[in-house]
Amino acid sequence: MDKKIALKKMKIAIINYETYLKNHEYLIIYNENNNYQLRKIIFKKENFHHLTGVKLNIKKSAFYDRLLNSKLSLNDFDFDPNGTTRLKLDIIEKYHTLFFTPCNIGYYDANNYVNIKLSTSKIIGKQNISLGLRKEKNYYNPNSLLKQQMGVITHKAYPVICILKKTFDSKEYEYSYLHKDYEKVFIEDELKKLEMDLIIK
Repeated sequence: MDKKIALKKMKIAIINYETYLKNHEYLIIYNENNNYQLRKIIFKKENFHHLTGVKLNIKKSAFYDRLLNSKLSLNDFDFDPNGTTRLKLDIIEKYHTLFFTPCNIGYYDANNYVNIKLSTSKIIGKQNISLGLRKEKNYYNPNSLLKQQMGVITHKAYPVICILKKTFDSKEYEYSYLHKDYEKVFIEDELKKLEMDLIIK
């Protein structure tokens, strides 16, 4: 992959990020050993760079704005010599689909046999897309993106049964994904049991 192709991929990715993820909160609901769990993921402007894997020759804030406005030059970034940039860019155009389609969430295995070391506590993913999540207070931030099957970097994973989303400035959530075996009324009852008083439109 050369830099021109990388730039095209990142341009598509940042448009998707602006459209579906930036300034959004996603609530992930899953069943862990017959206990329903909820994890909050938030996406800020500054999280995007971590997902590209490129090494910058400019400030991170400038990178986002230049890329979004088609002003990023090939001299503004380089590939990481360890080869991870290319692996991230292979899937960066489509990882946002994790939040609209069937996926799994699991515990990151720091001792995974492929020797991938991340500052990550959870992984959400499917097929060959794995998004690393790092806990911050009562929510998670995306902090890594891998072209990797979840099974080799998690020691336990569970199917996601529902995803709710909202923008930061909204009080109302909406369904982003609902597993075919579950109904909305069941999800909303479980949220009440978790003492989550949400407005869902």
